[in-house]
Amino acid sequence: MTYYPFAFDAPIARKSIGTLRYTVVFAPPDIVARLGLDSARPVRIDADIAGYPVRGALQASRGRWYLMLPKALFKATGVTVGDVVSVHFRLDDPDAVELPVELAALLESSTTLRRGWEALSAGKQRALAYRVASAKRPPTRAARVDEIRELLRGKTPAALAYLMRGTRR
Repeated sequence: MTYYPFAFDAPIARKSIGTLRYTVVFAPPDIVARLGLDSARPVRIDADIAGYPVRGALQASRGRWYLMLPKALFKATGVTVGDVVSVHFRLDDPDAVELPVELAALLESSTTLRRGWEALSAGKQRALAYRVASAKRPPTRAARVDEIRELLRGKTPAALAYLMRGTRR
């Protein structure tokens, strides 16, 4: 078995969800059938798209499954909407969360903060980790780590209120 047991070629497309527009590739029906994707629950994957590593989720919308593509893919490879790309992937651990160095250091600094982190769902952990990792400047990253520290101490900073809706704290 290869590292990426699933593969398909697909054109890069635009997908609108409400007022938001995403750049995606749609999984062909034979791949969806092979994976047994019959519910609307996203499936985490580790992929290589046009030679660029991507971690994400196959998601369902109106009977079709798609993977959102990161902007960095376009910068690194030069592909654009309409180009056909090769997608090689494997199923990924649904609870895997890649921590930025700053966030990992925060969680190692306190067992109380670590317990608070572990009480969050994997999806919320990924959203918080992405919030830190997506900041380009060190002061912004530090400010976002401070927000997470407050969140894990039981306070909900305004910038994170959207994420904590529906969560008891």
